[in-house]
Amino acid sequence: MMNFLSQIINSRSTYKNLLLLNGILSCLLFYFFRDLTSGEEKHYLSYAQGLEYGRFSQWWFLPNYIPDTIRTPGYPVFLFLIEKISSSIYFIKAIQFVMYGLSVLMILNVASNYDSSYKLRNIFLLLLLPYVQLAIFTVAIQPEALMTFLLTLYIFIDSKPIKPEWKITFMGLLSGVIFLVGPVFLFFPLILFAISIATKRNKLSFGLALSMVIIYLLTILPYAIWNLKNHDVISLTPIESAGGDKISLFSSLNQAQDNIIDHSKESDYIDSACAQYLSDDDKINLAEMNTYNGFQKTYNAKYTLAKEKLLKQQTLNQLREEPANTLKSKASTMLRLWLNEMQLTDLKSSELNKIFPANYFRIITIIFFLASLILIPLAFYRKKLSWVHSQTVIILIIYFGVLHLFFSLQAKYTIPLRLIILLLLAQTIVGLFTQHKKMNNS
Repeated sequence: MMNFLSQIINSRSTYKNLLLLNGILSCLLFYFFRDLTSGEEKHYLSYAQGLEYGRFSQWWFLPNYIPDTIRTPGYPVFLFLIEKISSSIYFIKAIQFVMYGLSVLMILNVASNYDSSYKLRNIFLLLLLPYVQLAIFTVAIQPEALMTFLLTLYIFIDSKPIKPEWKITFMGLLSGVIFLVGPVFLFFPLILFAISIATKRNKLSFGLALSMVIIYLLTILPYAIWNLKNHDVISLTPIESAGGDKISLFSSLNQAQDNIIDHSKESDYIDSACAQYLSDDDKINLAEMNTYNGFQKTYNAKYTLAKEKLLKQQTLNQLREEPANTLKSKASTMLRLWLNEMQLTDLKSSELNKIFPANYFRIITIIFFLASLILIPLAFYRKKLSWVHSQTVIILIIYFGVLHLFFSLQAKYTIPLRLIILLLLAQTIVGLFTQHKKMNNS
């Protein structure tokens, strides 16, 4: 019986059938959920429209608009370029869906580098079948769909035995693009560089590895120059949100009424303390901004920087005064990061329930989270997973998880990692529960 199952899981015909089944299911999900709208859809589309007029701001249409302080330009530029071909919202969603398909194919290619048999690829495709959230989320106008493609491309290139000079150029440029879409990526190339040099994993000379970092920094430097020109601040990241989202990291654990009141008082204090920095243009713009839903208010740089400074001070004060609550909140943040559903709440529950049972997304997410949490460390302990082949993936997952602990966040921020984690889980299952060929060296 076991030999029969092993033959099926290692069959080329099984691979073709699973690939076809995943493709059909993804297309059906795209069709059924094509009208999904995210809360940030208007927000991002407005950025893209502003770029048409040479203005990087969601409020580009205001006479005295403020250049943006919240986002990096990567995803708005992506939308802007697509709208050059067609401004149809369905066309944008179709492009993101195609990119999801390409991401799956790249993961399968990486899997074939690790294991020349069909076991790893087939197990990955089996795991992907119930994980329908990923295909559904491609129809949301949010950066996570693009980030999924870019991070998968990063892992794809990293796995290839490309000529070193070309590889460091591609990786450096791609790292810059990834950062411009998701600024949380800022430190990852530097950390990977340090670890790679220390472990001599890539067998690159120090000079070549350093060249990749330099190319990366040069790629993101224009955004820092833009910040200097528009906000008189040299910053590689947006000047807003560095202090956290109203420090909700600490108050989100317990939504009791007294905590909500305390949080409201903190917000009122910050708004009052920064009011002196509001310009006349801000006051005029604010009256107009209040009439729009789905947008985030933008203020002048002086006001924004003062607000960020106060937020950081509050963060440090709460760290000193409530260390125990901080640890609890961070634990809660970690669970939200990996266990919450993927913000599909914009769809009416009745529409979801027509296709999926109640709590389907939550149950699937919890099952996969627990399987990954238990099995992946076990596989490393039993030496069934190779650190050499998994180093970049593991560092990437840990990096995203740790860095996001410092901010109020949603599970959607981990969506770009989910395909990569499924591949790692598939490798784990192959290593622990099947007889398999030795992994290829790449």
